[in-house]
Amino acid sequence: MTLTITSNIRAAAKRALMAGSADYFSWTEEAQEQLRAKADAEARCRMQQVL
Repeated sequence: MTLTITSNIRAAAKRALMAGSADYFSWTEEAQEQLRAKADAEARCRMQQVL
């Protein structure tokens, strides 16, 4: 993958996580992992819509 594609994928992933919870990046690493592992259906739907 080129650097541009990799950067675009990372940016999209960050936007998706923020769609799951707007405060995502202010949380502890453990809280972030909990969202990634156990997001409810509504949060997952918002993340999928971004991706």
